[in-house]
Amino acid sequence: MNFNFRCIQNHNCKEVPHHSKYWKRKGSKTNLYGVLSVAQATDWIVVTEGEIDALTWQQAGVPALAVPGAENWQPYWANLLEDFSRVYLAEDGDNAGKDLWIAMSEHIDQGNTMVVRMRMPDGEDSNSMFLKQGKEYLLGRIKK
Repeated sequence: MNFNFRCIQNHNCKEVPHHSKYWKRKGSKTNLYGVLSVAQATDWIVVTEGEIDALTWQQAGVPALAVPGAENWQPYWANLLEDFSRVYLAEDGDNAGKDLWIAMSEHIDQGNTMVVRMRMPDGEDSNSMFLKQGKEYLLGRIKK
């Protein structure tokens, strides 16, 4: 069984030597988070970078799953998304979010499935925008 852990200390994890915001047990594999949302979704689904963002979309009533970090995208995960007409990427407003969009587009934007980019403002992610603007902000980003 795989578990990811998130630091809850009140500091910038990037500024602490040998410290990560997320960590997992040695030897653990990387998995998509929230795959049960695939069964709940109909024609479209939201994909986020990070578990907290997927939880935020789910709290807003939207089926969502998470790639646990932009650098962890696995091309075979596209198979899980191929039956949707639209895969909305709730892209973080940073370079890593852009990298995830590029990687996903290379593997998903084929056939009947289209990746729709929902880039958050610079320095923001789905959770921070939910906290600042509310559920309506997130729901307004989905173009059906």
